[in-house]
Amino acid sequence: MSYDSDVVSATGGVGEADWDKIIKLCNRIRDSVGPTSMHQAMQSVMKRVKHGNPAVQIHALTLLEACVSNCGQDFQKELTTQFFQTDIKSILLGRYTDAKVAQRLKELLLSWSSEFKSAPHMKDLHKFMEQLRRDGVNFSTPAAAPPSSTLSSSSSPFPATAQTTQTSREEDDLRKG
Repeated sequence: MSYDSDVVSATGGVGEADWDKIIKLCNRIRDSVGPTSMHQAMQSVMKRVKHGNPAVQIHALTLLEACVSNCGQDFQKELTTQFFQTDIKSILLGRYTDAKVAQRLKELLLSWSSEFKSAPHMKDLHKFMEQLRRDGVNFSTPAAAPPSSTLSSSSSPFPATAQTTQTSREEDDLRKG
């Protein structure tokens, strides 16, 4: 039973995800029987997650998220397989991986780790997350760069926000004074 053509169809569009196709595919996967079928579905999805086009990869991650949420424990267990983890590691540690794809993948992994933290069938996912951290994957969200107007070129020992607060107080004192 191959899912390749359905996965390509559900992840091939430009723009928004095709939720009709995603839901139909999730129903097909959920209604299939056995771990072999779930593994084949995961293989098909991961082919698209590893695709060279970031737009396709983002759509594939949307599909993967939908499958994890809707296809049951047998599909969820695929997140703990060596096959899945090897692919994810190569994407996250790959030097040519699109930053948005990597960030979305890390968000999903964090979400699943939190969602399944007490699920016995998912304990290997937590081990995998720790291994990724040891391998250098940073799961913190990228901090927004501070606006350039708050940065100071002076050699003040205060951070820019503290210096800005101090300057505001001094200006208020001068107005009052």
